[in-house]
Amino acid sequence: MKKFKKIFSGVLLVFFLISLLYSYTHAKENTKNITGSLNSIVNEIDGISIVAKPVNLSSSEIVFEIAINTHSGSLDFDMSQISELVINNEKVMKPVKWKGSAPGGHHRYGKILFAGYEKEINKMELIIKDNGNKRIYEWTL
Repeated sequence: MKKFKKIFSGVLLVFFLISLLYSYTHAKENTKNITGSLNSIVNEIDGISIVAKPVNLSSSEIVFEIAINTHSGSLDFDMSQISELVINNEKVMKPVKWKGSAPGGHHRYGKILFAGYEKEINKMELIIKDNGNKRIYEWTL
């Protein structure tokens, strides 16, 4: 009976270690910290320049840094209302939050946050619709 308990305990320990390793590996696969690996994209239309750069892709959140500049008019739009993210040409997501400067002025900066995505991301498009313009920022991973 003691031999059975030792074997059973050993099998349970091995199973626990394998499941722990799998969980760790799976979590690492679903998190891509991409700072520096995907370039900023600049889009300039009608005197308004919007620069977008992905800074984090993970199963918990997707984040883009955004810089907006103009020399005429005022930047009076709410980034969380005019933005969306399309992943792998199938999943359309609305932002969770804009963390940055408020509407108005000539220069704005911030981060736009989307919910995370559990599956592998092969392609993503950030779409910003401002003043009748549709700006599309595309990255292939």
